[in-house]
Amino acid sequence: MVMKYPKYRASIIIVSFNYYDETTGPCLDSLQEDPAFSEFEIIVVDNSSDPKTVDCLTKHETLKNFKLIRNDTNLGFGTANNIGINKSTAPIIILLNSDTIVPSGAMSTLSKLLESNPTWSGVGPVTNSTGNEQLIRCEGKSIGEILDFSKLWTQHSPQSYLQTNQLSFFCIALTRTTIEEVGHFDETYGLGYYEDVDYCIRISNAGKTLYIAENVFIYHKGSKSFSKTPRKVKELMRKNRKILLRKFGELARKNLIHLRDANLGVLWHYVHSFSIENKKNIDFRFQERLKLAKVEMPKGYVKKFIYLRKILKVEKAWKELNAAY
Repeated sequence: MVMKYPKYRASIIIVSFNYYDETTGPCLDSLQEDPAFSEFEIIVVDNSSDPKTVDCLTKHETLKNFKLIRNDTNLGFGTANNIGINKSTAPIIILLNSDTIVPSGAMSTLSKLLESNPTWSGVGPVTNSTGNEQLIRCEGKSIGEILDFSKLWTQHSPQSYLQTNQLSFFCIALTRTTIEEVGHFDETYGLGYYEDVDYCIRISNAGKTLYIAENVFIYHKGSKSFSKTPRKVKELMRKNRKILLRKFGELARKNLIHLRDANLGVLWHYVHSFSIENKKNIDFRFQERLKLAKVEMPKGYVKKFIYLRKILKVEKAWKELNAAY
């Protein structure tokens, strides 16, 4: 029997919708700057973009590892990703938002983590813009300044992996086995929002584990294509949140953890995993996440008081640990 090996290490699926120069273009450029670019299958699923975006995407078809799938209408995030998954061929599937910039080596590291940890179902990076504990506070405002700071963060995060129940799907690497067992995206969510929460709940229900790789950073702009219509965004989010809650009930509420609480959870994780060997690196990450905690202050007086007490408690525990060593 002849063993068949996959041609590509991972399939990277990007859903495109307009704003090529601000989103998909820079994202693809950053991927092509990686020396390992040829190891990845690039699948762009375009949701009926404007002619300029389609024309720019078409020019990439000269690349041997590039596939362009064009939809006649905007089918939304979940459906478009399902289409991309069905066309993918690699053992690892990386879902990547179009409004990201990928530092060299990031895709290889995420792939290697899944290859070397067979019990992991999925892994995601840290970033400058998201709503869970994958968020880190970054110095600077420009893309260059943020990426420069991210190098400092990743240098202080060797082999730092956080188990989590929830990953944000601006960038997530999943094993094909996970997708085969858990299934595709629920297309009920339409254009987008909360389908990633839905999927992570289904992964947990299947007894599988997700991780955050603190040694991998992906720059994320945020939902540029939705920013032109904020009222529609709010309506869509309210609608899809109701869909999620009807589907999973209390289980969904447990996964909808506020960024403040998720970040505090990581600070306590640092406290419990402290050792003299990792003191320098983990102290750097603790201090940066502590700064983030103080920025994410609630507005209400009572909530602010309770939250401040939580910050002071974990900060005190950290100081006591450092004083002991």
